[in-house]
Amino acid sequence: MTSLELNDLTAKAEQSGKNEISAFYPSKTSELTALTQKAEAEQGRDTPKKSNLLTITTEGSSTSSGQAPESLDEKSILDLFLLQMQKKYSADYCLGVEQVSQFLFEYSKRKNKTVFTLTESELDEIRRSWFDIELNPSLPVSDVVLLKWSYCIRIFYQWTFEKGYSRHFILEHWKLSHIKAFIQGERERRTQELKSKTRYYNLKEILRAYGKYLKETYENYEAWQMFFQSLRHFLRFLIGRKESFYTVTEESIEAYKQKLFYHEYQPGRYYTAYFQANRLRAVKRFFDWFTVKGYSVNHPLKKFGVETYRKQIEPLYQEREQKRTNLQDIPGTFQQIYQSIEAHESTLGLAKGTLQTHRRGWRAFFHYLEKISVEKIEEVDEEVLKDYQIYLCQSHNSEGKPLSLHTQIRHLVAVKRLFAHKARFKMLPRDPSACIDLPKNPRGLPTRGMNDREVRQLLQVKEPKSGKEIRDRAILETLYSTGVRNNELRNLRVQDVDFVSGLLRVNVPKGGADYQRVIPIGRSALFWIQRYRQEVREAWTPQEETLFLTQYGKIISKRAILNIVKSHLFKSGIRKNVVTHSFRVSCATEMLKNKADIKFVQQQLGHRSIGSTEKYLRLVPSDLKRVHSKTHPRERWNQDKTAYKSPV
Repeated sequence: MTSLELNDLTAKAEQSGKNEISAFYPSKTSELTALTQKAEAEQGRDTPKKSNLLTITTEGSSTSSGQAPESLDEKSILDLFLLQMQKKYSADYCLGVEQVSQFLFEYSKRKNKTVFTLTESELDEIRRSWFDIELNPSLPVSDVVLLKWSYCIRIFYQWTFEKGYSRHFILEHWKLSHIKAFIQGERERRTQELKSKTRYYNLKEILRAYGKYLKETYENYEAWQMFFQSLRHFLRFLIGRKESFYTVTEESIEAYKQKLFYHEYQPGRYYTAYFQANRLRAVKRFFDWFTVKGYSVNHPLKKFGVETYRKQIEPLYQEREQKRTNLQDIPGTFQQIYQSIEAHESTLGLAKGTLQTHRRGWRAFFHYLEKISVEKIEEVDEEVLKDYQIYLCQSHNSEGKPLSLHTQIRHLVAVKRLFAHKARFKMLPRDPSACIDLPKNPRGLPTRGMNDREVRQLLQVKEPKSGKEIRDRAILETLYSTGVRNNELRNLRVQDVDFVSGLLRVNVPKGGADYQRVIPIGRSALFWIQRYRQEVREAWTPQEETLFLTQYGKIISKRAILNIVKSHLFKSGIRKNVVTHSFRVSCATEMLKNKADIKFVQQQLGHRSIGSTEKYLRLVPSDLKRVHSKTHPRERWNQDKTAYKSPV
C-alpha cells in the first residue's frame, strides 16, 4: 500500500466518523474472522484474554518468549494482529495500526527479510521515511501522527514477542520520552539541512506562487477561497504592524489571535470560535508551504494545534454570546409591532425570499432603535432615519467588509414598508420614511458570460466517472441549455423534465407562481440528466423529490452549485470571474448571436419585461458592428475585401 493510499484511507476515516474498522475494510473482515476461527479451532478453546493485550494463539503457542507457535505465514500474522487491535482499540487508532503494518510489510519485502528479523536501525530507517510523506503537497505528517505510528510499532513487536513469533523484544526502551526525542531530533536535523532561497521575494511574488500552489493542490473552489482569503486577511494585519511574512514571530501570532477574538465586525457581533480557528488554520497552512519551499526557516505556528485552540476559546465565545441580545430576538417594546406587520405581509402573497428580506430589515432596524434608546415607534422622526441610513453605510458584514449597496437598499426598503403600513392603518399620524432617498444602484452591463467555445472548454475539463462528477456535469449542462437561475435549478423536480418533448417546467421561478414557465431543454442536457438519474440518483437514497441531490439524498444548496461552477473554472484555465449566473448570460447572448427573436429569449429566461432582456443586446452589438464596418472611414474595405484602405 502506497503512502498516497494510506492518506486516502486516513481521510475516509476522518470523514466517516464510524467506530468500527471493518467499515473501512469490509473485504478484509471475513478473512480476519476466518483466521480467528482457524486459530481457535487449532487451539481447541476460547480465546484467552490478557490484561494488556487481547491474545489469540495457535496450538502449541505460548506467551513466554522464545517458544514459537505453529507457523502461519507473515501476512496472516499481521492480519491476526490487526484483528486483535480492532477488538481493543478505536477505529481511528486501528487505522494507524493498519498503516504501520503495511509499512513494515513493504519494507521487509524490499530488504528480502521478514518483519520479525528487522533490526532497530532498520525500524529507525522506516521512521525517518515517514518525515518525507506529504498528506498534501508541502503538508508533512504531523508530530502527533508520527508519535502514534512509532508507538504502533512498539505494540506490534510486543505482541509478536508475547505470542512467540519473535525471540526478543528489541523495543522495550521505546518509551514516550524516547519517541518524542527521536522525532524532535529528526525535525531539527532536517531544519538545519533545509536550504533557504538565495534572495527575498516580495509580497506579489509570494502570493502568486502560493495561489498557484493552492490551485494545483485543491480542486475544490471553497477550499482555495478559504485558504487564500484568510491569508489576505492576515497579510492586512501584518501590514498594519509594518511586518512581513519573513518577520512574523510567535508574538505576532498572539496579537493576531487577540484581534480575531475581540474584533467586532458589527456592533456586538464577534467571529465564532470555528471561524477564528479556520483563519489560523489557513495561516499555519501557508507557513507549512513557506518553510518547505525554503522561503524561510521560521515557522511561528509549527507547534500550534488548531482544534485544541478552538476548544479552548469556544467556552469564552459562548459566554460572551449569552450576554449579547440575539439578533433573531426582537426587543420587547417592538415585538407587538413586528408580529402585526409580519402577519399582514404574510397575507399579501409575497415571495418567500421577499418576506425574509423584510423581516431581516425590520429586526436590524428595531435593534438599532434599542441601541440609541428609542423605546416607541412614535419617537422615530426624520433625524433618526437619516442617522440610521448613515449607520448602515458604516456597518460591516461577518467577513469584515462594508455592507453592499444592495443590502443597504433592502434594509431601507423594509423600513419604508414598516412606516407605510403604520401610516396606512392610522397607527401613526404621518409617514416619516418619505424623507429616505434610496441610494443609486447603477446596474451597468450584465454579469460577465462566456462564449460557446469557453463553455465547451469548461464542460469538458474532465470526463465524468464518479457519481458526483456525473451530477455536476448534468447541472452545468442544464444551466447552459436552459438559462435557468440558481434557485430555479435546485428546486427542479424529477417530474419537471419531459424527455419525450424536450421541455423543462420551472416551478419555483423568481417572482412567484405567476412566472412559472415551460421552456425547451437541449439533447445534451437531457442525456446527462438521464445518466445521472439512472446511475447516481437512486444510489444516493433520495429523501427529497427534487432532481439534483447531495450524496446524502438531500436537496443541493445554492452555494454548492456555485462551488461546482467555480471548481470547474479552476480546472479549465479560463481567466474570467464566472459565476452561476454566467451560464444564464451565455445562454441568452448565444441565442441572440444566432438571430433569435428577443421575445423568445425573454420567454426562455422568464423576464417580466422586455427591458430586462434588452440589456443582453448590449453584449451582442452585431447590428452596430455591421453598420460601423460599412460607414466608418477607417473600417471601409477594398473591393476585393482583403485589406483595409489606407486613410488619406
